[in-house]
Amino acid sequence: MDPNYGPYIVADSNWYEPLERCDDTASRFSLTKRAFPAGWKRDQQGVWEVLAPVGGKNLPRQGWKIHITATPDTAEETIEQTWAVCQRLNLPWKFLRSRRITTVLNSKYANRAASGKVVTVYPRDAEELHTALTELDAVLGGRPGPYILSDHRWNKGPASVRYGAFALMWCELPDGSRVPALHDPQGNAVPDRRRPAFTVPEWAETPGFLATSLAAAAEGTDATLNGYTVLKALHFSNGGGVYLAKAPEGTQVVLKEARPHAGLDAAGADAVARLRNEWSALKTVGHLPFVPSPIEYFTAWEHHYLAMEHIQGQSLSTWMGRDYPLTRHAPDERARAEYTAQAVDYLGQAEAAIETLHKAGTAFGDLHPHNILIRDDDTIALVDFEIATSVDTARTAVLGAPGFVDLSLTNARDSDLYSLGCCQLSVFMPLTGLVQRTPAVIGHLIELTTTAFPTLPAAYVERMAERLALSPRVRPTFPDTGPTRCPRSRPRASTPCYEVSAGPPTPLASTASSPATSPGTGKARHWDSPTELPGSSWPNWAQAPPRTPNTSRGWRTRPAGPRPAPRSGCTTGWPARHGCCTDSTTHWARSSSTASSPAGFPPLPGCSTA
Repeated sequence: MDPNYGPYIVADSNWYEPLERCDDTASRFSLTKRAFPAGWKRDQQGVWEVLAPVGGKNLPRQGWKIHITATPDTAEETIEQTWAVCQRLNLPWKFLRSRRITTVLNSKYANRAASGKVVTVYPRDAEELHTALTELDAVLGGRPGPYILSDHRWNKGPASVRYGAFALMWCELPDGSRVPALHDPQGNAVPDRRRPAFTVPEWAETPGFLATSLAAAAEGTDATLNGYTVLKALHFSNGGGVYLAKAPEGTQVVLKEARPHAGLDAAGADAVARLRNEWSALKTVGHLPFVPSPIEYFTAWEHHYLAMEHIQGQSLSTWMGRDYPLTRHAPDERARAEYTAQAVDYLGQAEAAIETLHKAGTAFGDLHPHNILIRDDDTIALVDFEIATSVDTARTAVLGAPGFVDLSLTNARDSDLYSLGCCQLSVFMPLTGLVQRTPAVIGHLIELTTTAFPTLPAAYVERMAERLALSPRVRPTFPDTGPTRCPRSRPRASTPCYEVSAGPPTPLASTASSPATSPGTGKARHWDSPTELPGSSWPNWAQAPPRTPNTSRGWRTRPAGPRPAPRSGCTTGWPARHGCCTDSTTHWARSSSTASSPAGFPPLPGCSTA
């Protein structure tokens, strides 16, 4: 998922909504609830509360602005003290309205260029800029907060500066996208580059006192990394980077970086706390063949680093993207069978790895296809132990990849097993992001999987289903009793369902069966369209064109023409749960000339008519 979407699912996880619509009433900062003195006006801009003096000098449309960082714990006091300074200096400013918003905008995958900003102050000229920085530093200097990557920090923080727009202006890029803008000396609109690195437009005037500070900072940026040389970046988050590096002795290693007070998780822990946790976990289980060996933990400048073994290979998700057969035109049976065998092998290794970790007393905590690496010899390894914990810990997940975590699970062991079940399903049907949103869809996904990959072992499907059923949201979609163990979200015309009259009591015994099962084997296919019924005629649909395969979508289109009348007499809840009808919760009657059921296929239990 694109991390830029993260703030838009805070207010409502079902729909994209602006962050300002989230319910943060309980965590609003007290200044948002107070009356303001005469001579000040108040406004809201998204999640920001804007305070400005009435009258006075006009604010320029761009210039040097001051940002102040803070942690969720220190934000309230930081805002109050900034308000006192701005009130005294008659400076316009804005602040984030709540603790919740402060946490969201400093989370692990928050915007790296904007993260950490809790307050913005708008000086009108260089003199006001210097005065404001001096007074703010006097009352706030040294307070904790994440380093704002887009800014130049003033002294020891928490204040920092950046040249940018004061009013929101836009310009259009060659590709047609709109981005925030500045105006150059000729009056042309140019992009206001908001990057996770400090830059100044070449034409912008830098005040003398600030130029001195910039020069001093440049002289002190030669911090070494304990002799490691970074070769390339592998991954970035708001909490820090992951790098491929060369050790002093020449071997390649992975360096994982953590920024203090940045990259907060749901429990409020920052990237440094999680990196220390990973260091501890690797020292415990790093001897296992599927775990990277830890090398050392150190600090450079203010950041923390963990050096570990570099495991060469590709992630399971990369392998899926390259070899997944259903993204090809008309994949043959051999391609599906080869993919199935390889995927079952990889997930079997992952299953054994999780079991070994649990026996060692450790829960992995963040299992998903990006964290399963495939070596060149086709053995797997697990990476990213930053939220690993004791296997018997009672806790809810604080981080997790969408589609592979259930926040309602409170046991670390069960969380791992549920994530494993999601991986087992996702490698064949990569739509597990739907499961927690619409749990009843799980049966449909498993049916699609067993139909698309007919050589998938039944035992694999059963173990996968057992793990998915650990979720309190998914479990109710698996019936505990009854002749059918085929959970369904809703009836679907194009997907056959199978009735199991006898067999082992497994949640998905029916879905592991072959669609080609013949009559007399204890299984009955619920034919879902008249054109699929062998040896029968449907006069009521005679004028409708036959269904034709839609190879681009994988299902068939509905025929045109009138539909038969609903059949009465169905006394069970089967259709609603199992999808044994065309597209609703009723059976469809055929014409009187073909009232009997197809040869060898019994009617559905609970239907009082033929």
